[in-house]
Order: sequence, then structure tokens, then C-alpha cells
Amino acid sequence: MSQQTAADLAAQQYKLALTYRDMGMHEEAVAALELASRSPAHRFLSAAALARLYWNKGSIEKAVYWFERAAEAPAPSVDEGRSVIYELGDLLERTNENARALSIFLELQADAGEFRDVAARVERLSRVVTGG
Repeated sequence: MSQQTAADLAAQQYKLALTYRDMGMHEEAVAALELASRSPAHRFLSAAALARLYWNKGSIEKAVYWFERAAEAPAPSVDEGRSVIYELGDLLERTNENARALSIFLELQADAGEFRDVAARVERLSRVVTGG
């Protein structure tokens, strides 16, 4: 299969996945997003969408996996990349993985400075992780 054909297929699968998601067809959306995520051009958006689907369904381990995959891929914009990293940190904090969440938020703070409430989260998580 040529690269163009693979990219076209990934784009179709991504659009189809969004339609499935909007229709409440979770399993079909997941399958289409997993196919789309194989394409480097669609990896970020597909992985982020998968993470959010899994998070909404309570599959935290899978949500973390897909947020990490999204964070590894080139984002369409700096803000979208930062948003996915923020969501990953938020999910980790909500599941009491405080050390990992702190690491994520410290990385985000170093990269983005005053992004959303990152400074407050770093301060709070620092106290929780160090016991102070």
C-alpha cells in the first residue's frame, strides 16, 4: 500500500471514528481510531481521542496509555500538545499517581510556564509527594 493510500485510509478511519463516537458507538470508534493511530499523520489526534474515550468509560490504564502515545506524537499545535500533557497529568492526579502527575506538571511548567493552573498543581503535588 502506498503512503498516500495509507494516509487517506487513516484520515477516513479518523472521520469515521468521530462519527461513531458521536453516535455512541464506543467499540466501533475505538477500532477505527486504533487503525487511524497507525498513521504518523493521524497518531496524535487519534491517540488523544482514544484516551478521552477510555477515560470517559472508566478504563484508566488504557486512557493513560493513549495519552502517553499522543504526547509522544507531533501535535498539530503547541496548545493541543500542551493540552494532552495537561490531561495526562490531570488523570494521573485523579487516580492518586501523584509522583507521576507531579513529573508531568513539572515538565509542562518548564515548557509552558504559566499554563492553566499548572503552578498551583505543582505546588500542591509537591507537598503531597514530599509529605509536607
